[in-house]
Amino acid sequence: MQFVFDDVIVDNDRKTLLKSGELVECEPRVFQLLVYFCMHPHEAITRASLIESVWQGRVVSDAAVNRAVGELRKLIEESQSSPKYIQTVSKVGYRFTSKPNVITHGSIARSASHWQRFMLICLLVVVVAICAIVVLQNNSNKLSITPTKIVHRSPLTSFLGSSFNASYDKRHDSVYYLFKEEPKDSAQIYQMDSIGRYQQITDDSFYYTDVIASSDDTIFAARLNNLEERQCEIVQISKVDYNISSLIDCGQSIVSQLALDSKQNRLIYRNREHIAQPYSIFSFHLNTMRQQQLTRPKQGGNGLGDYIFALNTSSNFLAVIEYHDTGKDRLKVIDLTSNSVILNTDFDQGIFGLLWHDEHSLIYSKDDGLYVFSIADNQVSVIEKSDQFGRLSYGEQPLEMLTERSHLQANIYGVPLLNKGVKNAHFKDTSKYTFTQNVQLNHMPALGNLSNILAFQISKPGKVELHIKPEGKPSYRVSFQDDIDFISAMDWSIDDSLLIASINGGVYVYSIIDRTWQALTERHLKVHHVAFINKHAYYSAEVDGQWNIWRMTVEGDDKTQVTFKGGYSVQGNENEIYYTKFNRSGLFKLSFSASDEVLLLADFPVKNWRHWQLKGSKIYLKENTTLSAFELTSKNKDVVYEFSDDMPSTCHVSHDQAMAACSIIDDSSSNLWRVKLASEQ
Repeated sequence: MQFVFDDVIVDNDRKTLLKSGELVECEPRVFQLLVYFCMHPHEAITRASLIESVWQGRVVSDAAVNRAVGELRKLIEESQSSPKYIQTVSKVGYRFTSKPNVITHGSIARSASHWQRFMLICLLVVVVAICAIVVLQNNSNKLSITPTKIVHRSPLTSFLGSSFNASYDKRHDSVYYLFKEEPKDSAQIYQMDSIGRYQQITDDSFYYTDVIASSDDTIFAARLNNLEERQCEIVQISKVDYNISSLIDCGQSIVSQLALDSKQNRLIYRNREHIAQPYSIFSFHLNTMRQQQLTRPKQGGNGLGDYIFALNTSSNFLAVIEYHDTGKDRLKVIDLTSNSVILNTDFDQGIFGLLWHDEHSLIYSKDDGLYVFSIADNQVSVIEKSDQFGRLSYGEQPLEMLTERSHLQANIYGVPLLNKGVKNAHFKDTSKYTFTQNVQLNHMPALGNLSNILAFQISKPGKVELHIKPEGKPSYRVSFQDDIDFISAMDWSIDDSLLIASINGGVYVYSIIDRTWQALTERHLKVHHVAFINKHAYYSAEVDGQWNIWRMTVEGDDKTQVTFKGGYSVQGNENEIYYTKFNRSGLFKLSFSASDEVLLLADFPVKNWRHWQLKGSKIYLKENTTLSAFELTSKNKDVVYEFSDDMPSTCHVSHDQAMAACSIIDDSSSNLWRVKLASEQ
């Protein structure tokens, strides 16, 4: 079915939008919104109706609806300030002012000729580009980057939820991918055939992290037992009866990636035995069941190691990105016939997707665009600057890729805590209190010690911002001396006048009085956690391969090592400190008057270093769907808040223990897209 108004054609079957005969890129949810408007012309539509129909009743803010309407206006309106088609109805919502002509499958729309001409042009461009590449390769011995551009893109899926990690099955001309409807759901495996029909392959309690199809009737997948323990295993699935059998374990607390080396009939995957170890790349021979370690990353740091890889189509070279916390990652190219590293060079950080473009170059994606890297001369060229590329995989045609376009919106809300003896003065009822109302990712909240002043970070494509919201006042962005690559932790001084933060691996203190920064350590010291305790700055740092807790004055003087048996995240009071360790479970206590540490909670997970907080005589801990309070004196643990569908990433308890500021997802979606490339020459 098509909806046609003026020069706009909305094809609900192909999920495409054309304006003036040109294909317009459109997010799946924005497209669904446009279809709904077309089906309800001239009606005054409330935001509640849109949430019920377009968002299927999910809990989203008005800001999410406003953002989608704004994006739609950008696509179809000539003037966003004076919209012609989508008008705002005061105190109600919106009205779609045009009544489209509805064209069914049996009708022949005039837009077909536009679409056919567009597709023919794209096809001719691709053919010409392939011919040009062949000629260049045959007539030039110089290895150089071929300028590349996107000539066409189209959505494969348009579901509400998250579709990701696609793998094309050439034998059956279909695509396997992962899907989950809600953020809290376990991702399962789905298959889509060449005409868009899909079916669910798995339906169990495991969380699948990757799927690939072999040339025979077998599917291989990596999966986790759950998102808390993250015990990883690789399984094979029959395409005939979908019977699942386990092959091998792939480590602890890991989201594994898979590739199939058809030359040696082996799987290549990411593995680590313990959360404190860095990722390594392993292989598993399907005939002999032999497991082999292919890479040995640098030890230390935060244990990320070799975090993404790409196998070329001939299965003879493996490109691996190794994480480094010194501003640049490393690209390693391994010759699989000799298992030797033939290239080891600096590379961009924060890579989402990696793919071989040809024998001499790689395509990679990150949060600000799509790029080509020349192995011959280490040069980088830009294909497109945008945030619309996720993981990359090969498509059906040469120079065709599959990727994801995603949208993630999270805001910070205050939730009331059910603490005994604590009066909740922040809430008149059980509803949440809204700290932020932005369309970006707002996360890592840090509340003050005297007031509810809030520090938090906003993640945008290609950058991170630090914001502060004084209690009862609007928030403002905090300027920093350099670009912020990452913020590991933040904490307020006892009088809320200073904010300590671990930024880009160093320790910095910000004064809210004169709005200036002071560097307490050098940049890239490998600092992760920071805290204010007794007017001193405490931080964890990796020195000589060991993570321990250190202390200094706010002026940066009197630097002292506090722990000697390990320490990673720390909080404390005037008598003692409480801390976790990098490679060992447990919550530990060390008194200032004693030298021996005490194990306080033995089953405290290593990965919870961001998710606990000391307030008075209680340790607050976020555990999956609950926020609990552990009383240090009585050793009792009580649940003070239970999350349902809005599980937070991080929470921070207020000074009076009456509420917690939590970063909660408002809107999360991703869909699969087909992207076709061609040479610009």
